[in-house]
Amino acid sequence: MLKDNEKVYFRTEDIVIINDDFLITDLIPEESVDLIVTSPPYNVDIRYESFRDNIPYEKYLEFTEK
Repeated sequence: MLKDNEKVYFRTEDIVIINDDFLITDLIPEESVDLIVTSPPYNVDIRYESFRDNIPYEKYLEFTEK
């Protein structure tokens, strides 16, 4: 069971919505995910608050491969 955390955005008995970086989060127990909703950077120079969306193509491929 997922413990309370500041990155837990919403919780009901059956649903937990987490706002965290899926590449580094340790909040999700293995084999417990039914659905992931994401909006990854597409490397088209969109202005995000915390991500540079105009990285070199090779770096973008590395990122998306993860």
